[in-house]
Amino acid sequence: MPLATANLGGKSVHPENGTSPTRLSPGALVTVTREGLRINGRSRAADEPKSVELDLGCLKALAALSANGDRTDAPNGALMDALREMGLLVEARSATRHERIACHGPKPAARLDPSRSYLLAAPRLVRVQQGQFELIDFDGDSTLRLTSDEVLALPNFTVPRTIDEAITQYRSGNAKDGLDSSELRALAEKLVAAGFMATVTRHHEEDRTREVYRQALHSHDALAKVVGGRLESARRKRTTEGPQRMPVLPVLSSPWTLPLGLGMVLSAIRGIGGPSVEDNFDVRPHWLIRREQIARACARTGVFLFSNYVWDHESNLTFSKEIKQRNPACLTVHGGPDTPKYEHDCEAYFAANPHVDIAIHGEGEVTACEALAALAPQVERSRAHPQSPFDLEALAEVPGLSFRLGDRVVHTAPRARIQDPNQIPSPFDGDLFTDLVDTQAVRFAIIETNRGCPYGCTFCDWGGGTASKVRQFPLDRVFRELEWCARNKIPRLTFADANFGMFSRDVEIAEKISELKRRYGYPQWFASNYAKNTVKHIREIVSIMLEAGIHTEGLLSLQSTDPDTLDAIHRSNIKTEHYERMAREFRDRGMPLFVDLMVGLPGQTPRSFRADLQYCIDREVTAKVFPTDMLVNSPMNEPSYRTHHRIETAPAPNGDRSHTLQQARVVSTASFDRDDYEQMLVLRRAFLLLENYGVMRQITRFVRSERGVREIDFIDQLVTDAASNRAELPILHHTLTVMPDLMVPPGSWALFVDETGRYLVDDVGLADDTALRTVLDVQHALLPDRDRNFPCAIEIAHDFAAWHSDMMAAKDAGHLDDWHRTVPRLRNYPPATFVVDDAKQLCRRNFGFSVDESSYNDWELDSPVRRPMPSEHAIDV
Repeated sequence: MPLATANLGGKSVHPENGTSPTRLSPGALVTVTREGLRINGRSRAADEPKSVELDLGCLKALAALSANGDRTDAPNGALMDALREMGLLVEARSATRHERIACHGPKPAARLDPSRSYLLAAPRLVRVQQGQFELIDFDGDSTLRLTSDEVLALPNFTVPRTIDEAITQYRSGNAKDGLDSSELRALAEKLVAAGFMATVTRHHEEDRTREVYRQALHSHDALAKVVGGRLESARRKRTTEGPQRMPVLPVLSSPWTLPLGLGMVLSAIRGIGGPSVEDNFDVRPHWLIRREQIARACARTGVFLFSNYVWDHESNLTFSKEIKQRNPACLTVHGGPDTPKYEHDCEAYFAANPHVDIAIHGEGEVTACEALAALAPQVERSRAHPQSPFDLEALAEVPGLSFRLGDRVVHTAPRARIQDPNQIPSPFDGDLFTDLVDTQAVRFAIIETNRGCPYGCTFCDWGGGTASKVRQFPLDRVFRELEWCARNKIPRLTFADANFGMFSRDVEIAEKISELKRRYGYPQWFASNYAKNTVKHIREIVSIMLEAGIHTEGLLSLQSTDPDTLDAIHRSNIKTEHYERMAREFRDRGMPLFVDLMVGLPGQTPRSFRADLQYCIDREVTAKVFPTDMLVNSPMNEPSYRTHHRIETAPAPNGDRSHTLQQARVVSTASFDRDDYEQMLVLRRAFLLLENYGVMRQITRFVRSERGVREIDFIDQLVTDAASNRAELPILHHTLTVMPDLMVPPGSWALFVDETGRYLVDDVGLADDTALRTVLDVQHALLPDRDRNFPCAIEIAHDFAAWHSDMMAAKDAGHLDDWHRTVPRLRNYPPATFVVDDAKQLCRRNFGFSVDESSYNDWELDSPVRRPMPSEHAIDV
């Protein structure tokens, strides 16, 4: 989710008369990034991320606010307004609990090696305290205090550079003011001595992902060059050999992923299009991925194919618009699951996008063939009159599409589903994908082993194949396509099946994938949507792949456990005991297991949503919690269904869906209003952070044991308390509101743990004893930070690992709801050593993202209480 940014600086103003004196909240932490400095927060009015870019004047204003409050001439009005909107100003007399922590001074300055590159890993947060800025280490034992000018210089060290290069970079942007070279060198020495900056060999893994993406972009440049050469070659051939067939060109706005949908359409046109299509249309894999290719591609009238998904639809429409601007005679054909089929939505789509000529609905392979066949007689006229547009009335008898005819939209009869999908030749067998893999542009491959879904969940539209018979592709074809992907070293493999694991043959497919991994080293990662109402084969499939070294996980598509919600979405789940048995089996074998939940479903309430989250906590499985997006062709978007459930939608954050009148995200239904929905979203963010990423997972179990309070109820109350007591709980407030969008430690985890301990004693009512100290020490040890050293062994007053093991055993024995009554209290366990390690090197690279970016990311350090995870971040893609 992008941050709404305001660049603030400038004049000083006095605070408004009649207001209470305020000062900067200790939860206002300065974020150091490669791009510069900012304060991040969350808009209290819109409940969305907000940030303020900081210049030197803003830094000095923040320092003054932290020291003297608004009784100073330093703060500027725009900055004060932004801080107030983010809730980062508190009453000057307020005491904050985290200030009780004692931090020691920095180590002596270090000697720098002028030949080595150094790196201050970013993003990183800096605390503003009593007029100074502070970098604090993981344990809170070392504090590096900085001036405003020194903080302004920090971004120059966030890219690997020698110290001289960093100084040059800084001076280029601060020629007149700021630090001189000796002061910059002294700053670098302090950063290295305190452990916040190191030679690049220590942190080089942090740039690994960026380097992979740079390599991929280079591959995309190579692909564009290859396609450009082929287009030019085709143009010269037409010039020397006379009239040629009309080109059919696929547009690929997301070249990271092998375009299975477009590939199937192109393969169908080539293989089953018939003589008239073959004689009049030239189907070649000239994949258009860059807008600069359009001019050359439009030099002659052609047919341009688009397969629209929610993540690339806007980009496709941009291509489409430019194509028609350059050559109005070109034909733009849009299909894919995000191209609307309901009549009202479809007509709105054509009205909003006058450059769209044809919309294909549902399975597009046969429809595309028949459409080209109907238009083939007009190609000869196009040769004689290149700027003459097609007469689309010829499509009136082709089922499964809509087209523009003058000022109206014509909808043809619906098309029956393809009964035998194997009639469509495999796009992997020819040259359709050759350029994509030869230039190493593709990192993801998608394969179908079957089509269709027997279920009719209203939120879903599986390519128009929901509530339909499942049709299988032959195993020899599937195996051939899998080997093609492995031989071409595509790291990630995804199945487009709705219910992989439904059939016994799916175990054979898993064995084939594992065999290919051992032979070729690929795929490295696998994902699929597993069977909804059976778990018979999932454990075996996942086990086979993990044993072959493939990163994967089990996935249960639960969506909700609430009977009213399941009834509203036309869904039934298998018996609970099957889920519980599977969770135990996965945990016993150390295999990762996820559960899919949704927020915003018809029939749902805040109470039922809390119950869904608690269901996953009780079973110790990781829940991926998705907002309910209104898929344009899903049954949920059918007008009578929307009316019955009083569904209201709004644009999804960071999702400009202006190409249709249909908005993207469900925000209100008959069972919850918008306030309820916002409440559920806030709880979702807190759950993802505190439970899934483990920031408070051990603490919530301890509170359950001591007070009998359900984990989700404790999290819900903590959210309320932190929001209403920002002055007393600034770090907890920051953690719950800002950290989900940054995923970096809140200045120091020591601040977080200290404030949490005081909250547990003062507000929750826990005893301030050795048991509480034990769980706080364990929770602290399990939190990731860049300056940590491993393995880390801590001495604790009570054996937390043994207590945790007993808790898990009690749950496995059926005490999901009352384990706290059967497991002894933590204080009854003897002293022990608790060891934490970081074999996956999370602390070197897994920071600076949003909890919404990836459902597979984790902060799961190695320990006796570690939850199995699929190590998503270990894959070089």
